Amino acid sequence: MNVFIYRQSATLRIVGIYLLVGCLWIYTSDTILDWLVHDQQILVKIAIYKGSFYVIFTSLLLYFLINRYSRSLADSEQALKDQVKSLLESKTNLKQAEAALLNIRRLHEATERIGKVGGWEFDTETLEQTWTDEVYRIHEVELSYKPTIDDWINFYTPESRSAIEHAVQHAIEHGEPFDVELEIITAKRNTKTVHAIGRADREKHKVSGFIQDITDRKIAEESLKLTRFSIDHSSDGLFWMTPDARIIDVNEAACCSLGYSREELLQLSIPDIDPFYDADVWRQFFAELQQKGTLTFETEHLTKDSKRFPVEIVSNLIQFGSKKLICAFVRNITDRKMAEQALQYERDLSMDIINAQPAGIYRIRVFAPETWKNDAWRGSKNSPHVVELASETFFKILGTTKEAFENNPGVIIDLIYPDDREGFAKKNEEAAVLLEEFNWEGRLLIDGAIRWVRFQSLPRPLENGDVLWTGALLDITDRKKAEDRIHESENRLRYALEGSNDGLWDVQLKTGNTYLSPRGCAILGYRENELEDIIKVWSDMVHPDDLQITKEQLQAHMDGNAEIFAVEQRLRTKSGDWKWIHTRGKIVEKDLNGVPIRITGTHTDIHDKKLLESQLFQAQKMESIGSLAGGVAHDFNNKLSVILGCTYLAQSEEDSNKRQHFLEEIQKAAEQSADLTRQLLAFARKQTISPKLLDLNDTISGMIKMLQRLIGENIHLAWLPAPSLWQIMADPSQIDQILANLCVNAKDAIRNVGRITIETRNKIIDNDYCVNNPEAIPGEYVHLSVSDNGSGMDKETISQVFEPFFTTKGLGEGTGLGLATVYGIVKQNNGFINIYSEPGQGTTFTIHLPRYVGKSVQNKKEGMAIHAPVGSETILLVEDELAILNMVSMILSKQGYTVLSANTPAEAISMAKESSSEINLLITDVIMPETNGKELSNKLQSLYPQLKCLYMSGYTADAITQHGVLDEGVNFIQKPFSLPALATKVREVLDKKS
Repeated sequence: MNVFIYRQSATLRIVGIYLLVGCLWIYTSDTILDWLVHDQQILVKIAIYKGSFYVIFTSLLLYFLINRYSRSLADSEQALKDQVKSLLESKTNLKQAEAALLNIRRLHEATERIGKVGGWEFDTETLEQTWTDEVYRIHEVELSYKPTIDDWINFYTPESRSAIEHAVQHAIEHGEPFDVELEIITAKRNTKTVHAIGRADREKHKVSGFIQDITDRKIAEESLKLTRFSIDHSSDGLFWMTPDARIIDVNEAACCSLGYSREELLQLSIPDIDPFYDADVWRQFFAELQQKGTLTFETEHLTKDSKRFPVEIVSNLIQFGSKKLICAFVRNITDRKMAEQALQYERDLSMDIINAQPAGIYRIRVFAPETWKNDAWRGSKNSPHVVELASETFFKILGTTKEAFENNPGVIIDLIYPDDREGFAKKNEEAAVLLEEFNWEGRLLIDGAIRWVRFQSLPRPLENGDVLWTGALLDITDRKKAEDRIHESENRLRYALEGSNDGLWDVQLKTGNTYLSPRGCAILGYRENELEDIIKVWSDMVHPDDLQITKEQLQAHMDGNAEIFAVEQRLRTKSGDWKWIHTRGKIVEKDLNGVPIRITGTHTDIHDKKLLESQLFQAQKMESIGSLAGGVAHDFNNKLSVILGCTYLAQSEEDSNKRQHFLEEIQKAAEQSADLTRQLLAFARKQTISPKLLDLNDTISGMIKMLQRLIGENIHLAWLPAPSLWQIMADPSQIDQILANLCVNAKDAIRNVGRITIETRNKIIDNDYCVNNPEAIPGEYVHLSVSDNGSGMDKETISQVFEPFFTTKGLGEGTGLGLATVYGIVKQNNGFINIYSEPGQGTTFTIHLPRYVGKSVQNKKEGMAIHAPVGSETILLVEDELAILNMVSMILSKQGYTVLSANTPAEAISMAKESSSEINLLITDVIMPETNGKELSNKLQSLYPQLKCLYMSGYTADAITQHGVLDEGVNFIQKPFSLPALATKVREVLDKKS
């Protein structure tokens, strides 16, 4: 009984001490914290730590008490039973035993409730369970609830259920106790964490133990873990220090930034990691921290390997009772410092660039639009704006300083010339309302002198209603003076030109606006200003054949490759005719980027000069014809002798084979005579260019005899054709003219006996060649050279040799157009020409014509055709030469056509009216006594609208062109022609779609 009373009193003492210590802990700690700490965030953190410590301490204490007394509980109960038995045996002590047992139970229940610990037991055979009241409360079930073993297991979460089953089963099988922390779901669906301890009594077939609700402790522990985790994984370093600068705690970030371990850092003090904070500086720092409580500053930290890096520190003084600690948050600001340095560099660079500009750069903040009124701008110091940025040039142009400007932002308005202020204010108001680009040119009055300036800026609206205007201020005084001088000069030039024969023109390149002086208008047959309503684009007036060269010459001047723009071109007059004009011009104005915006020049009427050149050019041709006349006449006599002789022999020969041979000889001689005629006409006519696919060797071979006659028998003509020569696209007559002019030029350079060599070959021009020959373009060319061993030329002569009318011959001996013609033909065919000459060493002209890269065509001679096309249509043939009329009629009849022959146009019209069948084709001579073929065709078209026409003539191209026959698309055949040529041409015209 005494033992029981002792244990009861000991338990009551423990509970009393526990309650007293708990109350004193809570009261004392809260009082001290309220006195020391005034920062709510820090107070909350400390309260969490304090609560966590209390929960951990009390849990360990209760665990110790319960573990201690649970082992003696069985002994106590046995002793109690013995005592009760003794009491029962002694009826006098029964009431005292009952009272003691009740007190023990009450003490046990109080202990369970305070520690949230409940006991349990179940019989492994009957599976009956016994719970104390606290176990019921932990599971949130009524005390009347009778749990089964399955109910008890099912209170555990699925994750914990297998663990408790395994622990109990292991204890039953091996007699070993278990100690686990698991989660349960109460009857009210609340999740709790419990600490379950139990052991099995295999002899009594009992498993007993206790369960403790540790949910609050777990929450505190998790909160503590999260807090520590957040601190350790913060990007900023955390230091706890004593007032004497010793480090007592750090987080992981602090260790990583300095390269120390936590244990190493806790052995250091602040001067070990901060070179600027020695003992004296630290004392000053701590004194200031005590005054302010919190300090934010920048310094440098030193890593373990002695590297420095900038940091920003926020230090807080925290007092725990009489103990003071310093909590410092440290942030590495290396990147920020580098960014600040880079930003400062960019700012300095930007300002250097801005200050280096010839224009004054500025940014003005204009306040809310409702304050923007003209009256405000007329005032000086009440203007609704402030200058946020301005370059040194800006202040220099305004003649003021930055300090003076800041004291008076309205200085700009003060400087505006009084007569210009109204316009400035109006421009500003318009730009502000419309938020459009602001442009204003006007005068400023600076130190008594007038300076012309230009403001140009763009707006950027802000959300608060303000507008930022960023722009440039330009001093345009010099430009204005230059414009005045140019205007005055233009007036003088205009007055001078009006007294001359030239027309003045002025073109604004951006807008296309064109000025043409009265004389310029008169040259083209217009009245003054009449052209403005007629021509919108100047190029519309240029002849199509001259447009390309005009554009090239203009572009060369625009690009700076030609000092002036100069070209001879044909312009359309008011009457529709073309007039030759010599146009010269020069760029007189460029924009700020150096792009030309204005070009001015003159027009000179050179139409009469061009006509004279044409006449002189024709005269130069006639010189060549005079040289050729004797040789051609000699050749014609030879050919006529062959024709007459073979004709006589054919008439007297009875053998048909021999007669056929004579006829072929006649045909051959006639064709050679036709070639002589064509070559002779090539010099005398103004021929329409008709490029053909040529083998240059064949073309030159056909000219050799005529060229030999042209240069005379005292000069040897060597012809060196290259094998497998590439084809070119050119007009054969132009090749003839090139050769004739070059050979005549070579002949004139040779005294007495000499040699001229004509040579061809294939040649590839590369980029290296083009470097020294600017006119050349890389590619494949056919090379034609004409060399002589004559007198040669010096460099000055070579530089002028292709100029029109330039000649080294005496007066009346040459026109000076021969080589100019050669140059023009070569350029027209996209080629280039070079000269190699030395005085006394002869001359070589080298021509490069581009290789034709299209589909090659094998030209066939007309005389080689065996089968000529046939037909059955009706043809009206008109020819004033009776012999030709009869010959052509027989040829066409032989080919199957129905031929109506007429010797005059009148007879042709009569036959057409009387014809009972449809006439399909008209073949007519071009020039006839009564009327020309063109007029005849027009008259017959009224009778036969679908009538097709083929013109024929032996006249030169000049004469035919005058009658409109050689226009593009007109069908024409040149006399003389062979049967196959005529038959083929007729078939071609008939088959052509209308």
